[in-house]
Amino acid sequence: MLALLPPLNLSSTTVSSNGDNSSVCAAASNRFSFNGALKLGLKRVSSNRTSPDPSRSILPARAVIKSIDRVRGPFDPSNIEYLEKGLTWDAFKSRLQPYQMDESSEIAVTQLRKSVQKLGSSTEEHGDPTLMRFLIARSMDPDKAAKMFVQWQKWRAAFVPSGFIPDSEVQDELEARKIYLQGFSFKGSEIGNEKLIAVLDLKQIAYKNIDPRALITGFQFLQSYYPERLAKCFLLDMPWFFVSVWRMVSHFLEKATLEKIVIVSNENEMREFIGEIGEATLPEEYGGQAELVALQDVVLTPVER
Repeated sequence: MLALLPPLNLSSTTVSSNGDNSSVCAAASNRFSFNGALKLGLKRVSSNRTSPDPSRSILPARAVIKSIDRVRGPFDPSNIEYLEKGLTWDAFKSRLQPYQMDESSEIAVTQLRKSVQKLGSSTEEHGDPTLMRFLIARSMDPDKAAKMFVQWQKWRAAFVPSGFIPDSEVQDELEARKIYLQGFSFKGSEIGNEKLIAVLDLKQIAYKNIDPRALITGFQFLQSYYPERLAKCFLLDMPWFFVSVWRMVSHFLEKATLEKIVIVSNENEMREFIGEIGEATLPEEYGGQAELVALQDVVLTPVER
């Protein structure tokens, strides 16, 4: 998922969670509430899903995922987004790839499940793909990954108790049309979009608009609650005065996160950036051919058997 953050206000931070397969989302605004942006980014597209043809029944994502446990392993609520593009049942099954792990990873996942249980929590509703993200984020240390996982569970229960963000909680953000669903990156596909590609456009940023705390909070938010969800973050047209700000921000980020951040500063790097995202997906403002489509204007076809 590609999040395009505008050049007007760096307190305007948005997070859309969803790995080479990455879907593309764009965000744009003049004034952007950080908390509201997080909620809008977390809002599930499926909550607005409607069927243009009443005769075509929409199969609940949970039921579909459970019916293919033998392919992907235990039911994992975080994999519901696999269905949110609205594929037919046959198309969905044909694109589904079995999740495979080597022996050492299987052992680590088993140890992680036991460690989480010792901490008084459970991994029953979460599959191996989700648990592996926490293990990778903690260098395959089951105990450290378990602590991170339990912290994530507590945050999720407090921040998104119903499992999704209702329209009523982000009404102002929706009306401002701040997030745009673009599609998928050049290497991505409808099935398997698991990571976020972020683009920070700094071309017209003014010093008074920079909020280092918002940047730090945004990246730390991803590190703590969305491990292994960030594929890459591109910084475009960084002005000279932002260099010192970025140096300060980078001290608060983990090494693994910093390695995913790419500063685009010349024509060759810009061509590589466009090539990685794909012209068909990238908005015209950034060298692509796509038009921005607001999140609430996206019409998804239903999933049917």
